[in-house]
Amino acid sequence: MAKAGRKPKEFTPELIKQIDKLALEGHKTGTIAVALGLNEETLKAHYSERMAQKRVEGKILLKRWQIKKARTGDSIMLIWLGKNELEQTDKQDLTHGVSDVLAQLIKEIGGNALGIPIKQ
Repeated sequence: MAKAGRKPKEFTPELIKQIDKLALEGHKTGTIAVALGLNEETLKAHYSERMAQKRVEGKILLKRWQIKKARTGDSIMLIWLGKNELEQTDKQDLTHGVSDVLAQLIKEIGGNALGIPIKQ
């Protein structure tokens, strides 16, 4: 007895190109499957390693473009791409100790009611 259900989609060279392109752009497997009308589990089973490699290649390209754009001075796009695609974060400057901040706050509110020694 034959299995019921839809006919499996053939992975043609053109379809594989589309999968590669979407993975290179960083799309998740589920998104690629829906966009191309594929079963997500089938796509994972046959192309998960290939898609992972394409995602890495996409990050490498993005980093290259980021460096190229940095040379032209487009800092806003560079920051956004870095944070959203390359997991870069802002470096926090913690050069002031907590005691310095508290001392300044106490000065600003008008004194030291608690009798805590304040560095001058």
